[in-house]
Amino acid sequence: MVWFGHTGYTITALTIELSRDRETGDTVELTYEIPEGDALRSVPEMDSGIDVLSSVALSKAVITPGVAGVASVKLTYTKPKVEEEEEDSEGGENGSEEGEGSGEDGEGEEGSSPARTVSFTTSFDVTVVDQPILTHPKMASISGGQLEYLKAFMDGARLWELVPEVDNAGKPKLDSDGLPVMKQLGKLLNTGSKAFDLINKGVTAYKDIMATYTVRQTSRTDKSDISSVGTINDPPKAPKFPNRSWLQVSSNCSMNDDGKTYTIENTWLLSGLGGWDKDLYGA
Repeated sequence: MVWFGHTGYTITALTIELSRDRETGDTVELTYEIPEGDALRSVPEMDSGIDVLSSVALSKAVITPGVAGVASVKLTYTKPKVEEEEEDSEGGENGSEEGEGSGEDGEGEEGSSPARTVSFTTSFDVTVVDQPILTHPKMASISGGQLEYLKAFMDGARLWELVPEVDNAGKPKLDSDGLPVMKQLGKLLNTGSKAFDLINKGVTAYKDIMATYTVRQTSRTDKSDISSVGTINDPPKAPKFPNRSWLQVSSNCSMNDDGKTYTIENTWLLSGLGGWDKDLYGA
């Protein structure tokens, strides 16, 4: 929940794109849902800033009516990046492309520096997805019998229905004949817990963030490294998330039309709370 003045709204998507392109510059797109009556006054003043990225200002706001009186608001923050000092931009000048010993395209003298990256951009996309309510971190203390009874309740079992009684390890208890001991769910389940209250109201999922981070660079050599795909590693300049980690999920390389440069694109996926399993995805 985020607040503008006295109005609160729930973020449903956030995209941050960092770029060295001097024409487009950095951008932030923020989408949220809010009652239609509050939508217009929830929009900040044009040219106002945003905390998640400095040096950008609100340039566009789009309000789209939805269902059940809920509108979707999309805010776009932009500002061209300050022009950077050019480094060896002209071929042959200052030894950039054809200068002796430049090392570009692997034709420099022995021991020369590796090929220079022509451009480097990143994009950061954040949204929310539904996760089972019993996997919420605040439900971590629920285990054994109560966890099994809540699962049965979520699956549609009524409080008056008979369900197997289980011990603290979640194993069914047996009677003298070796049959499961059956009791009414309402007599086994802790109906005063927060989890029961939520599920009883129909809340069976919660919103958790999902994010992808993509790095695109143009280079004079093929720098693609497919060996890191499917492993846990930190993307360059990526934001940090407590108790989460990044998994590289793709690496693509293609030659550009000039026949001299390559575009390399690598993408990472953010884990849920607890991070990616190191036994499965460790480098």
